[in-house]
Amino acid sequence: ENLIKYFSAPHIDERGILTVITDNIPIDNFKIKRVYYIKTLNKNVIRGGHAHYKQTQILYDIEGLLEIEYHTSINNGFLLLKEYEGIVISPLVWINIKSLTNECLYLVLANGEYNESEYIRDKNKFMELISNDS
Repeated sequence: ENLIKYFSAPHIDERGILTVITDNIPIDNFKIKRVYYIKTLNKNVIRGGHAHYKQTQILYDIEGLLEIEYHTSINNGFLLLKEYEGIVISPLVWINIKSLTNECLYLVLANGEYNESEYIRDKNKFMELISNDS
């Protein structure tokens, strides 16, 4: 199973850019419970630094260039997200998000409400969980 899934969702015409995130997302039965956006003002800002036990999230790049570092029970790697590209992040995927340009803006959709106990913020604990999971 692919724990990180890529998608693209732009619609550009002479009037501007309209982005609709619906059936172009490679995920079934995703019910949005929380929406937030993050805007970084400087290059090389790193956000994330956690995983979730059960929540799935969709990260969509609105402006700027993002480097996504991920760790799963299957593999580790880096992805570059350009404007109008997104990824679906499954549970038990550790994510670091680095802005590679000034003024990055990205949207996050989550299928769960905010609950601090849902977060795994200790990387060693996360590594132990995924090594027991595989």
